[in-house]
Amino acid sequence: ITSEVHLFSHIKGKRHQQAVRDSSSIQGRELSDEEVEHLSQKKYIVDIMTDSSVPSDNAKEGEERQKARKKAKKLRARMNSRAKEYETCMEAKTQTPDSPYKAKLQRLVKDLVKQQQGQDSGQWASNKVSGLDRTLGEISRILEKQNNADQVAFQVGGGLTALEQILQVVTAASSPTAVPRIPLKSLCTAVNTYYLSCVHCHNNCSYVLYSNKITFLMDLLLHQLTLFVPDEDKSIFGRSVNKQIFEGLTTGLLQSIATVLGQLHPPNLDGDAPRICSPDAKSRPVASENFNTRAQDLISYVVNMGLIDKLYGCFLSIQGPIDESPKMAAFLEQATAFLHGMCKLCFAVTGRSLNIFDNKRQDPTGLTTLLQSTDLVGVLHMLYCILLHSAPPDSLSAGPVGPQEPYSLGVIQVALQGLRFLNTFALLDLSAFQGVLGAEGLSLAFRHIVSSLLWYCSQQSSEELLHELIICVGYFTVNHPDNQ
Repeated sequence: ITSEVHLFSHIKGKRHQQAVRDSSSIQGRELSDEEVEHLSQKKYIVDIMTDSSVPSDNAKEGEERQKARKKAKKLRARMNSRAKEYETCMEAKTQTPDSPYKAKLQRLVKDLVKQQQGQDSGQWASNKVSGLDRTLGEISRILEKQNNADQVAFQVGGGLTALEQILQVVTAASSPTAVPRIPLKSLCTAVNTYYLSCVHCHNNCSYVLYSNKITFLMDLLLHQLTLFVPDEDKSIFGRSVNKQIFEGLTTGLLQSIATVLGQLHPPNLDGDAPRICSPDAKSRPVASENFNTRAQDLISYVVNMGLIDKLYGCFLSIQGPIDESPKMAAFLEQATAFLHGMCKLCFAVTGRSLNIFDNKRQDPTGLTTLLQSTDLVGVLHMLYCILLHSAPPDSLSAGPVGPQEPYSLGVIQVALQGLRFLNTFALLDLSAFQGVLGAEGLSLAFRHIVSSLLWYCSQQSSEELLHELIICVGYFTVNHPDNQ
């Protein structure tokens, strides 16, 4: 009951005053009404959330980073050799499905390959760029129909490999100011085409995992993050992130990867749906085992390559509202979708039961430990900053216009995706989840986030958001007296 009273005490008006009183009682004194909008509650919580990390030993950290990179290199080599076996096996038995656009897609993929062949190492001429845009546009219009036969025909015809060759030019940029050989707009279209070939298409997502094309996307993503998110001391993490990271290409990469991860799950052993399986699909238990090995290697690779640390910097760089920044909102939504996908895949690999109280928690990938040590990659910090920048109106009667909507749709999408990530992490390791969210500062921030979103749900109908919120509050409090 106390927990519910606490959660709902902010819903009707005066939320900021109550928030400041919460913090002042933590500091051991009550404030009068006059002293309360003078104290910056938000600054207090944000400082606790970002500055509570113990100063790090830079030399030791550098050493650990080196070890992790070596491990990532080994994992990549192993994944590549398995991918070769898979490709060899698939060549023998893959048939292009009959799709209404089969012939047209094959011609368009050939056009993509041709357009690249005549290029030297300089900037693409404008007529070449518009030719590329035209071809990509035609492919996208076909794939947008989300007919699985078309999507697989595109993949089997070499479409994903052709897109990789276009996107490869990204890696030539060695500084944030470098101009790519192909304009950014065309590169964003190419990434979006990749996404369209995978969305709601389990076959292509399986292919991207087993052929190890997924690591190409991961490497491109890390390259982008490394350009715009400098390595820095943990105490100033996120302060010098270059805002160009939010311009669209990185968002597209995150979206493509999150889409693939979100649709990967162990092969269905009942065999009720046709799908591309591992090469040794004859024996079904082995197929499942093969999936686990591939997925486990992929998660370990991501953990060791330093990608999640870079995303941590991006989340910590958010210091205020993003309602007027749709590109930033899109980036944050896809970055949290990426983390959600990683947790879902890790859950499948570790073979955890859906019972939240199951204490058998072994995570050989290291993902759980990394998410815990980065305070869930700074997602809570980010949610606090985008949601708590202004109090909702005290009164619900805002004249004839009706109540004003406090958050843009983009912000709500980020919050929804953030909650999904938190809930999947709770499934992975409930005690770690409760420990991170129950820490001083984070606990206060979490309660304010929940209060603010419950207030939103009382004003606007948002079933999905409310559903995730209630589950999240449940995970936060269940069997945990302090959090209750």
